[in-house]
Amino acid sequence: MGLNSCPGGVLPNFVPSPSEHGLKTRAFQLSPDRPVSLGEHPAPDIGQEIRTLIDDQARFLKRLGYPEMEPTAFETVKRYAADAVRLRGGRIVKVELAKDITREAFVGVAGGYWSATAGEGPQEHRHMLRLLNANIPRVGDLSVELLARHVGPFLDLWALILVHLLYWLHVLWLSRLLTLIGPLIIVSQSNPVAATLQSGYLASVWKDLSDDDIRSLQAGTTPPELEQRLVDRRYPESRGDHFTEAIGKSVIVPTGPDPAHLSIHIPHAHYGRLKYDPVLKRKRWAVDFLVEVVVEVYVRVTANMLDEEEVDWENGSAIRSFLERIQAAADHIVEESGVGAALTAAKNAARRAELCVTFLRSLRASKVRHERWLQTQGPGKAQAARTTITAAPAGERREAQLKALLENARLLDSFDLPPDPDHLGSYLHPILSETWPEWFRGLADGKDVVYAANAMGRTEEGAAGAKANQAKIGPWRRKNVVKVVVDTVAIARKNMREAIAQMAAADEYVMKELDQSARIGRCPVCDVFAVGHHNRAYHECADGTQRRLNRQQFPDIERILYVHDVLGNGSMDAAFEDPDDVAAEFCLVPVPVSEILKHARTVEILRGLLRAEDFDALSAVFPQVEESLRVFISEDRIGDHELRVTLAVDVVISVYSTCPDEFRPQDPKYRTAWKKDGADIIIPWFEQRHKPLVMVTCPGPEGYQGFPHFMVTSSATPSQGQFPWALKRRCPLCEHSKQDGRSFSEVKTLLDLPPHHARFLWVRLRRGVKRPVVRASKTAKAKRDENGEEGSEESDGE
Repeated sequence: MGLNSCPGGVLPNFVPSPSEHGLKTRAFQLSPDRPVSLGEHPAPDIGQEIRTLIDDQARFLKRLGYPEMEPTAFETVKRYAADAVRLRGGRIVKVELAKDITREAFVGVAGGYWSATAGEGPQEHRHMLRLLNANIPRVGDLSVELLARHVGPFLDLWALILVHLLYWLHVLWLSRLLTLIGPLIIVSQSNPVAATLQSGYLASVWKDLSDDDIRSLQAGTTPPELEQRLVDRRYPESRGDHFTEAIGKSVIVPTGPDPAHLSIHIPHAHYGRLKYDPVLKRKRWAVDFLVEVVVEVYVRVTANMLDEEEVDWENGSAIRSFLERIQAAADHIVEESGVGAALTAAKNAARRAELCVTFLRSLRASKVRHERWLQTQGPGKAQAARTTITAAPAGERREAQLKALLENARLLDSFDLPPDPDHLGSYLHPILSETWPEWFRGLADGKDVVYAANAMGRTEEGAAGAKANQAKIGPWRRKNVVKVVVDTVAIARKNMREAIAQMAAADEYVMKELDQSARIGRCPVCDVFAVGHHNRAYHECADGTQRRLNRQQFPDIERILYVHDVLGNGSMDAAFEDPDDVAAEFCLVPVPVSEILKHARTVEILRGLLRAEDFDALSAVFPQVEESLRVFISEDRIGDHELRVTLAVDVVISVYSTCPDEFRPQDPKYRTAWKKDGADIIIPWFEQRHKPLVMVTCPGPEGYQGFPHFMVTSSATPSQGQFPWALKRRCPLCEHSKQDGRSFSEVKTLLDLPPHHARFLWVRLRRGVKRPVVRASKTAKAKRDENGEEGSEESDGE
């Protein structure tokens, strides 16, 4: 890489190997000369129509409430698409088609795709084109004239929106543009765009429309509420091997409903992927270079045939025949020059490297997890625990287990095989001895049978030693007091790492009291973070005191639900100065939340999970999500999109909650979502919406100077939107009904709830929440009965 002057910028400097350079030279020698320009004749009428269609898209998205693109950036999109149009023989030779626009380009921070401040992916693309065409400058913006002469128009599938929503509508808009431009060659970037073109969607999307809608669209106006009449669908993606196989191979595809709407499609991987993995970059770059050689051959053959042949552009059969002749001529050059065979070999090499790297990273993640697990086991126990058998509960299940073990041992013995391959017997009690069944019945429920047998000794000397050791245990216990050592290390890095290890898998969440759960808080004295994952966690403060990690000592204490709660979740700083290093230690990959939210699979998952009002509220904030927000996923689960959605939405509802500040409980004591009474109110509302849900604040009893209390309540009897029943509910802080100074707000969607309540509902929906039952004392039950409260068997929490 070479440095340049753009913000944090780099200039790619990979060059083809001598063999790759030789293949390029050979292919170009067999091809017609490159035309001086892709098109000789400007087409201002077509350019103006393209601008009109893009303006129509922007107006329609604005009506739906999506953010507007920065004006200069919007003009750049139109410039790349419309002003670079030039005709050759009555047609446009080539169009570049990408998937979406970056956030930086959308808000105007960076220039367009071909500008000097573009990201690494566009810079790689530009560098590649320059290797094939010396007219492309190394630095500086590409002017419209340069684009028109050497590159051609540039389009995006999602050009004016940051999230991959309204797929079917965007396919319709793309078809409308391509049928107007009429390119003979379409070079697509990315798997979804290639799959969209080759699925025939650009033709079939028109079949769902009425005649009035078609006329309106062709006139340049998208009919109002068209998105409601179109049945949206998830964008397609080819499997990795299938897409790799398709890269660089041309296919004739329809671009619209008319038989004459045809183009040659050459699939290409997106250049942005080169920056994702430096280990694979050179092999992927070799594939990209050879694909660009194939594209250049097709461009030269197409331009030459346009100069030599006359074609009836209204006749679908004549157009298809012309495109097939282009394919035949270009493919002959590609194969004869050796580029075709080299491309196949390069794709296979890149794919093998990808599979190998993925496997090794998964293996490394598994090895690291196993090593951490071994560290938690006692001496000599780790290996046994991998192959052990635990004793079933006493009674029928224990007897059934005993019967099965003995039958298996006798069967093995009948074949002269060792009857105890699992090492369940000892020297004193072999598995087929008369004493073993009674010894086995005497084990505690869940006891490690192998460990217990080992403790009895497997040889005569071992059995004697075990007996002597057991005789010494009693006197030793009487003379020694076992001291419990608690963690008092500042910031509790060990606790943090153990909390990260517990939360990395994001399995079912066990709901306990806050002071017994994985939790994080900033010390109010020394201003450093402490993390605890058990009820004995301490923090050794700079003032010399030991502070128990609870809500009394740490007023801003928070539950840890996921790894990003420790490594930075957008609403709370990272507990470490080096979160990326800690993530790497646990084989966790940081993934931008915005990248997850763009994916069509995310939309599909959320539509199936959430009610319409909650889905609309969430999707409305997706375009606002900052690029800096990240989640952390284990390397061996990096492809688990269900997990990606779980983590990303948790960040969104934490950071982009629409709940007013006055209704966000500052004291953890009043975050009632994690109590039975609070959960019993918000869960039915979340699932059914039969009753309105209202948030209420209470200033507390007279003279009270603490935080306002907060509660969530519901009723089936709202009165003219005033919810008087909410003001009359008994306040747990005041212990009576006190209306003066109370305020309330109705909850419409998930985002209207305080983040703590919304996160609870999301955790329950995605991971499941297991609530341990804690029996209340008779005194507590009697007290509740006197106060007329509902009984609560679950433990209170946050």
